[in-house]
Amino acid sequence: VAAHETAEQAETADDLDLLAEHAGQRIRSIAGNDTKHTTPLIRAGTESSLEHVTGVGLPDGLIRTGLGLYDSRFTGLWPGLLTLLAARPSHGKSMTALNVAANAAMAGHRVCLISLEDPRMFVQWRIWARLADVNIQSMLERSLTDDERARLRMAAATTNEWPLYIEDGTGLTSGKIKQIVMNQHRTRKYELVIVDHLAHIREPGLEKYQAVTLAAENMESMVKEMNVANLILHQLNRETEKDRNAGPQLHHLRSSGDLEQLGRVILFLHIESKVNAESDPNVLTLRVAKNSHGMTGDLDLWCDLPRMFVGERK
Repeated sequence: VAAHETAEQAETADDLDLLAEHAGQRIRSIAGNDTKHTTPLIRAGTESSLEHVTGVGLPDGLIRTGLGLYDSRFTGLWPGLLTLLAARPSHGKSMTALNVAANAAMAGHRVCLISLEDPRMFVQWRIWARLADVNIQSMLERSLTDDERARLRMAAATTNEWPLYIEDGTGLTSGKIKQIVMNQHRTRKYELVIVDHLAHIREPGLEKYQAVTLAAENMESMVKEMNVANLILHQLNRETEKDRNAGPQLHHLRSSGDLEQLGRVILFLHIESKVNAESDPNVLTLRVAKNSHGMTGDLDLWCDLPRMFVGERK
């Protein structure tokens, strides 16, 4: 009956993506009444769970970020746990995400980068600038030296071999993003998914708070179903600027949907020199504000904004 009604609605619907989301919700509701479902005993999967904590080497699915001290102190990005990376504009969230994507791809991991803010070409340029150690402003102005041109060509040739996929669609709903990524995952077997960023996800008919919550919920269900490492970016509002000495805090998320509750790991970025001219412009503070399965705390990374680099000091 549900399938028949959906087919009839599809003939007259103006927004097929929205219809698809409603149909999916109805299917999940029907599936929730499945009396054949059996909740497993604690012993289910014991051997594989033990292997994760007692085995040698990195656990399956864990992705190292390549961000210097972060991996040694906080291990990396765990599969299936919604990981949020939030900052004010121009405080390095997209740059940091690009560095994580590049580091993972260089290590051979299959990465899906959803760029809702910048077109694919600009994402390529930023990654090339990072690899070639070239000021991106020189690239935009075409004021490169011969050596810089040669390094950029080498960077482009290198990235052509990476298992890095870039989706730069616009006006996408979270349901559509989930559909695209999960369909591709069947053949590409993604190991890391990055979404930049939540505010650019469109949820027709919803106020901002509800829209961000729905987007985060769909990203959470996506990464859990796929069991992949992830980094979901979010732009903080101006509340963070009221107390410049404290930097971003968990309560700054409360006006932006239920992110504080949904995120299993919540990371903040802050460049002090953006608000204090006397501070070192190459210091980017990464704050692990919430970590459901480990430590929290701050660490300082080295950043070179014009060259798109975040990590240990060169």
